[in-house]
Amino acid sequence: MSGKSKNAPKIVVVGAGAFGTALSAVAAAKDKANVTLLARREEAAAECRRTGRNDAVLPGIPLPPGLVYSSQAAALEDADIVLFAMPSQAHRDAARSYGPAIGARAIVVTCAKGMEQSTGQLLTDVLEEELPGRRIGVLSGPGFAADIASGLPTAMVIAAPRYGDRDGACGGAFRADVPALSLGGSHRRSAWRGRSRTCWRSPAASSKAPVSATRPALR
Repeated sequence: MSGKSKNAPKIVVVGAGAFGTALSAVAAAKDKANVTLLARREEAAAECRRTGRNDAVLPGIPLPPGLVYSSQAAALEDADIVLFAMPSQAHRDAARSYGPAIGARAIVVTCAKGMEQSTGQLLTDVLEEELPGRRIGVLSGPGFAADIASGLPTAMVIAAPRYGDRDGACGGAFRADVPALSLGGSHRRSAWRGRSRTCWRSPAASSKAPVSATRPALR
């Protein structure tokens, strides 16, 4: 039986790459919100509907049964929270394309790291410029898509100008400053560009063997 209330928030994740898929899976996992993963191509959305997975980017990881898949901008209508999970350099075009469908009361959260290369602007500034009047936030921190989608421990932080926006966008209040978090994420992306890294997973999630991996691209 669904755990959603009649006032359950509507969350739309824009971008069906690995990170967007992982975020939509987490948002839909507890069945407390109406979550849609918005793909650019209908073929990608249809494949997710058919298999219950997004094997093109997260092979073998099952997605929550309540997750909805779409390729239509109309899915954004009446959304309470919109997560922009496409690459950083695609944010401006995506905001222009999807902006007319995003309601004035929606919280729009950028989930990509980096700055716009052509202007040097933070992604939050890009969204504020292209989506005037919308409330803009940022999600950042160390997190790999496969780990997030699998429910392994991670450390992500959300920042928004208003306390209530932080609480609504993530189900718990994480205090952070928007420009500071945006700059921190940009610095980390630059530092890791083109490199591999070795990380330690939480002992509660796995053994203490080091795990080597290249940083997956945001798509």
